[in-house]
Amino acid sequence: MRIVSLLPAATEIICSIGLIDQLVGVSHECDYPPEVLTIPKLTNSSINPSLDSGRIDSHVTRSLRENGSLYTIDENLLRDLEPDVIFSQKLCNVCSVPLDTVDAISRKVANEVSTKYPKVVTLEPNSLNEVYDSIRTVGKITGREYEAKEVIIRMQSRAEYIRNKTSKFHSKRKILFLEWISPPYCAGHWIPDLIDAAGAVDHLARKQLPSIRIYWEDILQYRPETIIIAACGFKLDRIKRDSRKLLEFPLIEEIPAFAKGQVYAVDGNSYFNRPGPRIIDSLEILAQIVYPEFFYFGYDKTSYTRLEFHEEYVV
Repeated sequence: MRIVSLLPAATEIICSIGLIDQLVGVSHECDYPPEVLTIPKLTNSSINPSLDSGRIDSHVTRSLRENGSLYTIDENLLRDLEPDVIFSQKLCNVCSVPLDTVDAISRKVANEVSTKYPKVVTLEPNSLNEVYDSIRTVGKITGREYEAKEVIIRMQSRAEYIRNKTSKFHSKRKILFLEWISPPYCAGHWIPDLIDAAGAVDHLARKQLPSIRIYWEDILQYRPETIIIAACGFKLDRIKRDSRKLLEFPLIEEIPAFAKGQVYAVDGNSYFNRPGPRIIDSLEILAQIVYPEFFYFGYDKTSYTRLEFHEEYVV
């Protein structure tokens, strides 16, 4: 089977069930496991990574309104690769190539070379359970159902270890999970499930719904004890750099999380933003941050870091 993945999470799932040798094409964002870095890249993004989060937000809004997409697909390369199956998604047009675009280009290429139309499979999990379903789907499509089941069992075992501990807590710590910085966006989709399993609560999150913009006044009123920043598509160093934008918001010192030094940046691009096997790593990181007295899984400063705010900069 010749497989193309246009979604980093799908790429990680495919590799976790032992099919990296059948993966012939990936997106420009697929970077894990490291072996996929040598696989041909089919997509490009119009986003300038040097822009700060506020300017990226403006660019995304304008591009989606004017063009309907932030991404392009290399049609010639797709034609040469002749995939049997393409994994994509329609959960979020900001995250990867829209499904309609993938479908249209796949049909066009198939017609041009008079070959069969590749099967386009969409993965669109909104919850932790649906992340497991995505892995089952990939296993079923590729004939690796047993391997997919084994991956899920291992993931569920790790999640239950945490849930069994946190279910005995008498109270839950109040956190704020941000998926974007400027403007701030709340936690959505599967993230609230992770927060709940980690024994915390986020009253501004949207369970099984898309992340949306929230207002600073709501954050001030909410008064979270811990703030965790996992800006979508950003690695740890980039989130740390953009976190200084928080200093522009008024009355920041009145929020308990800032007053107590409980503001953290996490590598959202590698973990929380990808609904694949490493979503349980995300849960472990979350539990380790919120309840360090109960959990330690060995995640270090390459995965997350506590931010210190000093007037004009963040360290």
